[in-house]
Amino acid sequence: MSKNTLISYHPGEYISDALEAMNMSQQEFAARSGISVKNLSTLINGKSNITFEVAEKLAAFFHNGVDFWTNLQNRYESYLIQERKEQERKDDWNIVRYFDKAFLKNVCEIDPDNGDRQAVISRLTDLFMVSSLQYLKNEDMFAFYKTNITKPASEKETILRNAWISLAMKKANGQSCASYDPDKLKALLPELKKMTRMDLKDGTPLLSEKFGAVGIKFIELPYLKNSNVRGVTKWIANENCILIAVNDCGKAVDKIWFTIFHELGHALKNHKRHMTISTDNDDGYEETQANRFAEDQLIDPDHFASFIRRNRFGWEDIKYFAETEEIAEAIVIGRLEKEGLIPYGSYNRYQNRYHIQEKE
Repeated sequence: MSKNTLISYHPGEYISDALEAMNMSQQEFAARSGISVKNLSTLINGKSNITFEVAEKLAAFFHNGVDFWTNLQNRYESYLIQERKEQERKDDWNIVRYFDKAFLKNVCEIDPDNGDRQAVISRLTDLFMVSSLQYLKNEDMFAFYKTNITKPASEKETILRNAWISLAMKKANGQSCASYDPDKLKALLPELKKMTRMDLKDGTPLLSEKFGAVGIKFIELPYLKNSNVRGVTKWIANENCILIAVNDCGKAVDKIWFTIFHELGHALKNHKRHMTISTDNDDGYEETQANRFAEDQLIDPDHFASFIRRNRFGWEDIKYFAETEEIAEAIVIGRLEKEGLIPYGSYNRYQNRYHIQEKE
């Protein structure tokens, strides 16, 4: 019998084999060894382990060393650990398969097809700050969170959602910022609105700097397919600041800015109450309020009402309105589309896209 085969058996089986060879019952052996019948029975049935006290009594009866029995137990437990780890690796790899390969390659810098599964799993557990990818299944991974999802998320969605948020938190850990000041944030809003006319490909470092000065760590990540996460706002108590993480919304100018202002609405209203997870759904009072905040901050409601009453939505009209509002034309187009005032796609050529670059 090979060593690997030997250690796959619980030590109690060796005792059982020895009793059979001696034609001795468990009751008789208990009386001769000093091990209680109950302890002996659970040991032989694999329901308990060999303690040092039991090992002493076995060694005295069989005239061998205590180490023989404790090592037998240790080798068996080591075998079980390896078996469990192997199963965990298989289970973790099944979770890896949930992830969009492009996201793993471009964002996590991981090639899932490189043949080294363990290296992929290790890299992901580090990025997502978990000891096992299995913990991403936990619906309560983030305490005191609130989401507008009205129906239970699937296991896949829960895993991907938790992974995306954890990655954002990991990136935020490397940033520094001032203590959160809601008054400074409110004063910053008009300037942020004007920044929507900038090319954020060049202006993102400035945006991160502005947010950092008012106590916000700003993180942008590409959307993780099937995660259903649009944005997250989380209070970081030990640093007295706020994390705002948004997905890049397909790199669409109107969507990314709306998402940013939506999360700013959460930051101003609920920053210490709970973590908010915003999705593509608009259900729930707080989400509706955050949407209204974003709409009203990006476009003055009275000015917009006057604009739509004129019912003239040609490109020159939109451009003029955007200039007077000091806002990107793409945001005006997006708002008109959402309100059903112009068909979706009417001005696609003006819906410029960009990729937000992280501050170096």
